[in-house]
Amino acid sequence: MKLNIMERLLLLGMQEIPRVGNIVTMGIVSDFFARLQFTEEEIGKWNLEFSQDEATGKSNVKWNPSEDSAAEIDITPGMAKIIVSTMEKMPEEPGLSISLVPAYRAMKALIPEEEKK
Repeated sequence: MKLNIMERLLLLGMQEIPRVGNIVTMGIVSDFFARLQFTEEEIGKWNLEFSQDEATGKSNVKWNPSEDSAAEIDITPGMAKIIVSTMEKMPEEPGLSISLVPAYRAMKALIPEEEKK
Protein backbone atom coordinates (compact mmCIF):
# COMPACT_ATOMS: atom_id res chain seq x y z
CA MET A 1 0.00 0.00 0.00
CA LYS A 2 1.10 3.59 -0.53
CA LEU A 3 2.15 5.53 2.55
CA ASN A 4 3.47 9.09 2.50
CA ILE A 5 6.21 10.52 4.72
CA MET A 6 3.79 11.92 7.31
CA GLU A 7 1.89 8.63 7.61
CA ARG A 8 5.12 6.68 8.03
CA LEU A 9 6.43 9.06 10.68
CA LEU A 10 3.15 9.00 12.60
CA LEU A 11 3.01 5.19 12.50
CA LEU A 12 6.64 4.91 13.61
CA GLY A 13 5.87 7.22 16.53
CA MET A 14 2.68 5.49 17.74
CA GLN A 15 3.50 4.51 21.29
CA GLU A 16 0.27 2.50 21.48
CA ILE A 17 1.55 -0.16 19.05
CA PRO A 18 2.48 -3.14 21.25
CA ARG A 19 6.15 -3.42 22.22
CA VAL A 20 5.62 -6.48 24.40
CA GLY A 21 3.81 -9.68 23.49
CA ASN A 22 4.26 -13.20 22.21
CA ILE A 23 7.00 -13.99 19.70
CA VAL A 24 4.61 -14.11 16.75
CA THR A 25 3.08 -10.70 17.46
CA MET A 26 6.45 -9.10 18.20
CA GLY A 27 7.90 -10.56 14.99
CA ILE A 28 5.05 -9.02 13.00
CA VAL A 29 5.42 -5.64 14.76
CA SER A 30 9.20 -5.70 14.27
CA ASP A 31 8.78 -6.40 10.54
CA PHE A 32 6.17 -3.63 10.29
CA PHE A 33 8.52 -1.04 11.82
CA ALA A 34 11.40 -2.22 9.60
CA ARG A 35 9.29 -1.71 6.48
CA LEU A 36 8.38 1.84 7.53
CA GLN A 37 12.03 2.89 7.84
CA PHE A 38 13.34 5.31 5.20
CA THR A 39 15.94 4.05 2.75
CA GLU A 40 19.03 6.05 1.81
CA GLU A 41 17.48 6.55 -1.63
CA GLU A 42 14.28 7.99 -0.11
CA ILE A 43 16.24 10.26 2.23
CA GLY A 44 18.10 11.70 -0.76
CA LYS A 45 15.10 11.84 -3.09
CA TRP A 46 12.91 13.73 -0.62
CA ASN A 47 15.72 15.70 1.05
CA LEU A 48 14.73 14.32 4.43
CA GLU A 49 16.44 16.09 7.32
CA PHE A 50 16.22 14.71 10.84
CA SER A 51 17.10 16.88 13.85
CA GLN A 52 16.41 17.15 17.55
CA ASP A 53 15.50 20.28 19.48
CA GLU A 54 18.11 20.50 22.23
CA ALA A 55 15.82 22.43 24.57
CA THR A 56 12.82 20.09 24.37
CA GLY A 57 14.38 16.87 23.12
CA LYS A 58 11.68 16.61 20.45
CA SER A 59 12.57 15.19 17.06
CA ASN A 60 11.98 17.22 13.92
CA VAL A 61 11.79 16.08 10.31
CA LYS A 62 11.86 18.28 7.23
CA TRP A 63 11.47 17.24 3.59
CA ASN A 64 10.88 18.65 0.14
CA PRO A 65 7.08 19.02 -0.14
CA SER A 66 7.23 19.48 -3.92
CA GLU A 67 8.15 15.81 -4.41
CA ASP A 68 5.58 13.00 -4.37
CA SER A 69 6.40 11.54 -0.97
CA ALA A 70 4.41 8.31 -1.22
CA ALA A 71 6.14 4.95 -1.32
CA GLU A 72 4.81 1.45 -1.76
CA ILE A 73 5.13 -0.37 1.56
CA ASP A 74 4.30 -4.09 1.73
CA ILE A 75 1.86 -4.40 4.63
CA THR A 76 0.67 -7.94 5.37
CA PRO A 77 -2.85 -8.74 6.64
CA GLY A 78 -1.29 -9.72 10.00
CA MET A 79 0.42 -6.34 10.29
CA ALA A 80 -2.75 -4.54 9.28
CA LYS A 81 -4.80 -6.43 11.87
CA ILE A 82 -2.48 -5.42 14.72
CA ILE A 83 -2.26 -1.77 13.64
CA VAL A 84 -5.99 -1.39 12.94
CA SER A 85 -6.83 -2.99 16.30
CA THR A 86 -4.41 -0.60 18.02
CA MET A 87 -5.91 2.43 16.26
CA GLU A 88 -9.45 1.38 17.16
CA LYS A 89 -8.52 1.04 20.85
CA MET A 90 -6.87 4.46 21.10
CA PRO A 91 -8.46 6.82 23.62
CA GLU A 92 -9.80 10.24 22.68
CA GLU A 93 -6.68 11.83 24.17
CA PRO A 94 -4.14 11.97 22.62
CA GLY A 95 -6.24 10.36 19.89
CA LEU A 96 -5.46 9.38 16.34
CA SER A 97 -4.15 12.00 13.91
CA ILE A 98 -6.54 12.75 11.08
CA SER A 99 -3.53 12.28 8.79
CA LEU A 100 -3.71 8.54 9.54
CA VAL A 101 -7.36 8.02 8.53
CA PRO A 102 -6.52 7.07 4.91
CA ALA A 103 -3.86 4.61 6.12
CA TYR A 104 -6.32 3.16 8.65
CA ARG A 105 -8.94 2.60 5.94
CA ALA A 106 -6.42 1.06 3.54
CA MET A 107 -5.06 -1.27 6.23
CA LYS A 108 -8.54 -2.29 7.34
CA ALA A 109 -9.27 -3.31 3.74
CA LEU A 110 -6.26 -5.67 3.86
CA ILE A 111 -7.77 -7.72 6.69
CA PRO A 112 -9.82 -10.73 5.53
CA GLU A 113 -13.53 -10.34 6.43
CA GLU A 114 -13.52 -13.37 8.74
CA GLU A 115 -10.72 -11.77 10.82
CA LYS A 116 -12.25 -8.30 11.23
CA LYS A 117 -14.11 -9.15 14.41
